[in-house]
Amino acid sequence: MTSSSLHTQDINNVQNESPTEHNDQNGVNVAFLGNSILYFNDTPRFLFNLSNNKIRHQNSCLRGGTTLTELYTQGNGMKRHGFATDNALMENGEYDVGSPTVQELLQRKDDNSKWDFVVMNEHTQAPARQSTREELQSTLLQHYAPLITSNNPKATIIFVETAAYRLQGINNS
Repeated sequence: MTSSSLHTQDINNVQNESPTEHNDQNGVNVAFLGNSILYFNDTPRFLFNLSNNKIRHQNSCLRGGTTLTELYTQGNGMKRHGFATDNALMENGEYDVGSPTVQELLQRKDDNSKWDFVVMNEHTQAPARQSTREELQSTLLQHYAPLITSNNPKATIIFVETAAYRLQGINNS
């Protein structure tokens, strides 16, 4: 069984688990952190809509073309980028652009709103380069891990592996 199929199985079997394993028998809370791999097709809402009410709540901090280190220090910038999909349109006419910062997303105060799953993806090329791989490891250990474990101690962390790509004329792709 692959890592991604294992995590899919976890979400699909949530109704069979005790409420202490996941906050509520009526679904789980899922946080998304990453870049355009997740936001381009509005993946958080897409999965929410596919979940058949197994995802109770989703929220995200996403920023195109970024690393997890940059996302932590710069936030999502979604309002500035004009992110607007039909599914993100709220009743008040504004667009839901997610949490502006990683900290705001992960610092959940209410026990009923803790994240059961934290889905993360890194910039496609960053893990392949020594300097950015070391930066990522440092950021994960110094910033993300403490936020996740102290505020969401039972969260399952899911890293989305993104496929490498090569663009003609662009070095290092």
